[in-house]
Amino acid sequence: MSEIKIMYAGSDHFACQPLEVLIQAGYIPSVVLTNPDRKSGRGLKLKATSVKQLAEKNNIPTWTPMTIKTDEAFETFKAYDIDLFICVAYGKIIPSQWFEVCTALNIHPSLLPKWRGCSPVEHTILNRDQIAGVSIIQMSAEIDAGDLLYQKQIPVKENDHTLSLGQRLFEGGADLLIEAICAWEKDQLPERIVQNSEKVTYAPKIAKHAGHIDWNMPAEQIDAMVRAYYDWPHAYADVESGILKIFKTKYLLGEHQQPVGTIIDINSDGLWVRCQNGSICIVEAQLPGKKRMQMVDILRGNQKKFQKGMQI
Repeated sequence: MSEIKIMYAGSDHFACQPLEVLIQAGYIPSVVLTNPDRKSGRGLKLKATSVKQLAEKNNIPTWTPMTIKTDEAFETFKAYDIDLFICVAYGKIIPSQWFEVCTALNIHPSLLPKWRGCSPVEHTILNRDQIAGVSIIQMSAEIDAGDLLYQKQIPVKENDHTLSLGQRLFEGGADLLIEAICAWEKDQLPERIVQNSEKVTYAPKIAKHAGHIDWNMPAEQIDAMVRAYYDWPHAYADVESGILKIFKTKYLLGEHQQPVGTIIDINSDGLWVRCQNGSICIVEAQLPGKKRMQMVDILRGNQKKFQKGMQI
């Protein structure tokens, strides 16, 4: 077991994979910084982040402040007397003064300087990038702008959504993180590379309403939307019974006579809807108050709500 004093900061479920790899490699954090418990579910019971649950399972102390911007939080941070701070999808901006206390590394799921910001995986899919990647950077005052230490390219699969691609990106990031810590222990970190400011692109926070489907868009873009918003906020269409959340689609390109948004076919694949340059098949979806299901199963119980020629 390593004697390095590590603070691991993470809240999103994607942050669990690197933490598990750290533990397995013997780099057990002295403390895990994560978001406070939140009320969740119909009973509004307090629920810990998945990162906190993993830490507690491994008997690792946790620190869950409401804010880390205060002088009190900084004093607490210094009191932990850590050697290495590792940030993975924590969800809050880390005060720059923390970086003066110890070495601070961040796993970012993009090939920086591309897709700086809080939603790089979603924007990778929305942009229909064929190559994604993960970066290990030395943290800096400017968000996601720190010097590059390690990068790894990861191909995007045709049907990737945020969860499948994100999982592979953070698995790759976990491997790079172990490599970085081993090098740091020996004072052999690679020469830092300054990010090219002329190649910066941004992945801003995604709004809840961003998932609303405009059938005037190209089929490829609608399909990308469904995959990009798979975890949240979900792609959706307005239907008679409310909002139809859409989780899986496929598409065909080609001309149709019907107006966009028209149901042009219902078959064993699902519900086909006319869009700008072809048709989208809704394969998997969810009606309000119902479970997520295959669209063909939804159609069996809702034949009057979804008929050929209707607008959606």
